[in-house]
Amino acid sequence: MSFYEEIIKNTRGTILVEQKTQADAVTDVITFSKDIYAIEIYHSEATAQQFTVNGIELTVPANGYRTKIGGTLGKTVTIPTGVNCIVGRLE
Repeated sequence: MSFYEEIIKNTRGTILVEQKTQADAVTDVITFSKDIYAIEIYHSEATAQQFTVNGIELTVPANGYRTKIGGTLGKTVTIPTGVNCIVGRLE
C-alpha cells in the first residue's frame, strides 16, 4: 500500500462532508445526499437518546458520538421526536 493510500485509509470516516439538524428532518427522518459510512451525532438532551442509522439503533450519550457504521447502507437517520440535534455524515 502506498503512503497516499495509507493516509486515505486512516482518515476515512473523520472528515465532515454534510451536516444537518432537526430542522432538516421530515417526520423525524434526516436524509443525506449519499450513503452513510460514518456518522457524528450531537443532541441537547441531558440523557442518552436513540437514533437509527442504516437500520442500527444507536444510543447516543449527551456529549455526542462519532462512529463508523455498518448495517444496510442508506442515506437516512431517524431522530427522536422533539430532540434538538446536529447530525453529520463523515467520509
